[in-house]
Amino acid sequence: MEGRADPILRYGQAEIHPLALRSVLLDTPQVLDYQVRQTARGVAVSVLAERETSLTPLRDQLCAALARAGLADPDVTVEAVPALPRHPQTGKLRRVIPA
Repeated sequence: MEGRADPILRYGQAEIHPLALRSVLLDTPQVLDYQVRQTARGVAVSVLAERETSLTPLRDQLCAALARAGLADPDVTVEAVPALPRHPQTGKLRRVIPA
């Protein structure tokens, strides 16, 4: 989107562009929206899912994407949530939140 730029996630010498994760999330039909929070060794992902579904394949794909991007042995959690938190004044959703 024009005018929006998600931050690069930094893990020591490894720099992960959000596109590495976004491409996996956007290619998952059940995911309607998402938010990624950087953790010490990976990411915690909250997703709005179209229907109840197993999130294990998505977690595995996100782990593989982080590993391909240079993060050794990433730790990824994925949780389905009923809503994603938005900024109280603007209503905007931050999709990627660095540590």
